Amino acid sequence: MKRAQRAIARLYWIDVALRRGGYPNAQGLSGELGVSRGTILRDLARLRDAFRAPLTYDPAERGFAYRRTFCPDLPRLSAEETIELARAADRTGPISGTALEGALLALLDDLAQLLPEETARAHLGGSRRTAAHPTSGEGMRQDPPEQRLSPSEEPARRRARRRLRGTGGGASPDPNPTAVTLRFDRVAGPEILRAGLLRREEVQLLTDGGFETTLETRDPDALLLELLRWSPNFEISSPAWVRRRRTTLLRRLLRASETPRTGRRRK
Repeated sequence: MKRAQRAIARLYWIDVALRRGGYPNAQGLSGELGVSRGTILRDLARLRDAFRAPLTYDPAERGFAYRRTFCPDLPRLSAEETIELARAADRTGPISGTALEGALLALLDDLAQLLPEETARAHLGGSRRTAAHPTSGEGMRQDPPEQRLSPSEEPARRRARRRLRGTGGGASPDPNPTAVTLRFDRVAGPEILRAGLLRREEVQLLTDGGFETTLETRDPDALLLELLRWSPNFEISSPAWVRRRRTTLLRRLLRASETPRTGRRRK
């Protein structure tokens, strides 16, 4: 990552820390990000001056905070950098409502353009998660309520369930199914259950609010495409080759997105 991109990545991280509360300070942030306290203070000044962040310092708490609800409009990082940063931030707490979550949603919009129109509309556009996630432990540990679907929604939901299991029809690249073990965190797990993509009896609930499940698929690439919209809130526990395949597939999609296509309007 180049120096300018590292500076932008720090601003994303600082925004996440500020949105979580807790009054982060320059000393703590410098330890998290591996830079000097002076660098963090310059980053905070840039966030305030260049991106109009309503920063305030609380002497009693010895840390910084936003005076009001705020989300900076930060320059975008590359897709790989965004996902890597989101994974690191998500390990320390929720990223809901932050500039980093907005960057992930924008990335999903870009990836949706690479998929067939019907698939993109049904599974990446229409079903995209919103910026407001419940983040309290109590709220996420409750059993997800059953969601009743209208008759027009049920066929699309059944197709989504089949695709998630790798049984969506069409030619299968591999006649022998592959068992893929997945772990979804406290953000994605309840949403998947509420959406009916997996049933409670098909998953093992975890104490952190997420769940683990094993799916058999004859088309790992199709499964990975279905899972992209849940990044960075899932991980592939096994097999290792599918985990590596995700990175290869993402790079291929990104290369395709950088290639101009005749007749397609690019933003």
